[in-house]
Amino acid sequence: MADTYNNVSFQNENEDYEQNNEIASSLNNIKCNVWDRAQTLLLLERCTNKKKDLDNPRNKKFAIYKEIAQEMQIFGYNFTYEQCMNRMKTLLRNINK
Repeated sequence: MADTYNNVSFQNENEDYEQNNEIASSLNNIKCNVWDRAQTLLLLERCTNKKKDLDNPRNKKFAIYKEIAQEMQIFGYNFTYEQCMNRMKTLLRNINK
């Protein structure tokens, strides 16, 4: 009887451990959505470097912003291309006020 109890207890602990690992890994995959100054400056730098491509109407902007998002990941900033595009729209809108 004690062995059965210990096995059930151990199995429950394993399930809890696996659930905690799944939660932790999913939290690591959550995209950051708060921009600080350093992140914004890096985005501006990357967009400035690709200004010619962004201004060209033949280019798909989302593809360029995907490249920018990938470049930002090299620096440890985990933003999607949509977040990069929206941040630039916000910055440009605030400049034009």
